[in-house]
Amino acid sequence: MTLRLVLAALLASATVASAQDGVLPSDVTFNLRRSFLEGLRTGGANGASVGARWTIDLNMGEHSNVHTLAADCEIHVGAKVPGNRQLANPSGIVVEPPNVCKYRVPHISQTGSIRTAWLNYFTNEVQGETCTVTGFPRIFSEHAAGGGSGGSNPDHVLEIHPATSLECNGERLDFIPNLKYLSGMRAITPLSAATCIGERKLHVRQRGGTAENPRYEFNEVGAKGSGGRCGNFVIVGAHVSKEYLRTLANGDHAALARVWIGENGPYPLKIYTYAGTPVDGRLTALEQNPDEEAALELTIHGMITYDYFTIIQALQRAEDDGSGGVRYEWLSKNDLKDWREIRNPLSLVVF
Repeated sequence: MTLRLVLAALLASATVASAQDGVLPSDVTFNLRRSFLEGLRTGGANGASVGARWTIDLNMGEHSNVHTLAADCEIHVGAKVPGNRQLANPSGIVVEPPNVCKYRVPHISQTGSIRTAWLNYFTNEVQGETCTVTGFPRIFSEHAAGGGSGGSNPDHVLEIHPATSLECNGERLDFIPNLKYLSGMRAITPLSAATCIGERKLHVRQRGGTAENPRYEFNEVGAKGSGGRCGNFVIVGAHVSKEYLRTLANGDHAALARVWIGENGPYPLKIYTYAGTPVDGRLTALEQNPDEEAALELTIHGMITYDYFTIIQALQRAEDDGSGGVRYEWLSKNDLKDWREIRNPLSLVVF
């Protein structure tokens, strides 16, 4: 056998092993299945996108302690899709209800330590159960490695964060009242925030999977060094115009904003807000303003995420549907054989 054939055989065997072991190539940060993205694209009301509220049944695993306010004031739960279906690699999913270190909700004990009340509830009513979880479908790579395959923080790029509701055995917890900014909440430095929003890039290509459910690989670059890096939460100044404000299902909003971090900016950034929260109330008032040129200035605290809708847009093309309308078709494998940049990949979920 020639040296070229030997090398080809070794490469083929290494590729098979990587696919079986879940080991990503060195130029890949994470991957997602088309079925997951298609569910986000069409899983909302009347076949629309899920907006800011993705709902899925999950097998709930171990939970963390209640984190302090200086951390993130959350409790984290490792979860899996029933039947061990994998939506991504790494395959973990983490559910993160907001601000539980400060607030209780109905069904949580109203006496004694708030920490003990939440821990008892998640141990007795959530862990080991199959629950319906709703919240933002956060895609981010901060914990893609280092957490292992189990526990409350397995290796993952998918989170339901913030979780807006959780229903186990017919008992539903609503977390929307918890979703607000609290003085002392964690945020990355202004330098890191400006570097992240200004410099983070995301690329995608298609590799593997099946014809019906291909796998998309993602490579992220930028905002990873000593000059600043991405993290969970940021504080930005935002300019929002009525013209670029849209109402989502359940009265939530999405807006294409211009944001500043100190003197750095403006940067284009999509923001998501939840109906019933203080910032969303201001966007509702803006939407109802009769002045079409109306705008407002906000200082907002939010969570960085890759925007699933922007990812989907980069993977599809618009075509004439034959009746004067437009339909969207997934790009072919050949279209995505090389890395394709996803423009403006980040968005902000507002607390």
